[in-house]
Amino acid sequence: MIQFRQVTFRFPLELWQQVKRAADGERLTVTDWLIRLLEQSFNQEPHAQPAVNLKDSLQPFLQPLQQQIDQLQLQLGECYAW
Repeated sequence: MIQFRQVTFRFPLELWQQVKRAADGERLTVTDWLIRLLEQSFNQEPHAQPAVNLKDSLQPFLQPLQQQIDQLQLQLGECYAW
């Protein structure tokens, strides 16, 4: 489950596993995970257009989230450095 402000996304375990296998060891950011999960979810819908690409349309909304996450990771790293 991923919560983003007032929106909660719930994805089946199988979908998480598909995205993980497709990443093939690639390190994914939180926004990469969200985009890939949403794309997989939309692409599995029977009425979906083929090859939905959400990255370009969601990037302006997810960029600030990723920046906050990066900043928190830096701060957490500084805490552990002590």
